[in-house]
Amino acid sequence: MLFESLSHLGSKADRVLLYPQLWKTEWAEDANGKGVEAITEMLIQARDQYKVKLNNVEILQHRHATADEWAESYTKLLAFNQTSYERLLVLDSDSTILKVMDELFLAPMTNTTQLLAPRAYWLDAQGIPQLASHIMLIKPSVNGFERLEVEVQKAGVGTYDMDIINSVFTQQKDSCGLLDHQIYALLTGEFRRPVSKHKGFWGKGHESDVWDPEQVLRKSKFVHFSDWPLRKPWEMYDSEGRDVWEGLYEDFRERRTAICGLE
Repeated sequence: MLFESLSHLGSKADRVLLYPQLWKTEWAEDANGKGVEAITEMLIQARDQYKVKLNNVEILQHRHATADEWAESYTKLLAFNQTSYERLLVLDSDSTILKVMDELFLAPMTNTTQLLAPRAYWLDAQGIPQLASHIMLIKPSVNGFERLEVEVQKAGVGTYDMDIINSVFTQQKDSCGLLDHQIYALLTGEFRRPVSKHKGFWGKGHESDVWDPEQVLRKSKFVHFSDWPLRKPWEMYDSEGRDVWEGLYEDFRERRTAICGLE
């Protein structure tokens, strides 16, 4: 879906997909060159229709990895080992691209800068500045990847890819820089916050800015689905239960208007 968006929006950058070795092992095509399984067919579509270079890789996990949704999230760190590219824009798949972001490939980076990423603004209240990892502009290098590998092997339960990125790159002077989170790292969960709870999003000096969700969305180029404890967008909810839930709220609002005269 990301590659379709990039194609539709007219992005000029090369497109690369890192996919598990298991998918390569199970690759099967029929006589017409179509994938026998849905995953294979989507890989063929990405390659042929959206001009994506397919790189199969071994899943990168730590020694405590389990079967939950975070267990394979380290695999995207393999992008730092794709040294045939000078720069890569690494995007999480649970996201929506709204506008072309090719300008990032021309963003200023010094010789020592290996990573540009947005501030994890939703964590500002904890008092420890951190970088987010759902969108990263990186300069792949053998040295950088080896440092990441060391941290992956040291990682314990509950250590996510974002933690590893911060551990490796924020401790070394001038090795990382910031992307504008209002443009490149908007979270869907921001739209569920009360109007008075957007201080982290606005940043220091802008706490009094007026929240306008339509304007915020218009400014954004990349939106990440992050609404915990709500599920990811591909995970379906019980629609019957949702209808009952919405009905209870709608009934309350209607009775409040009819009986109390309040909107």
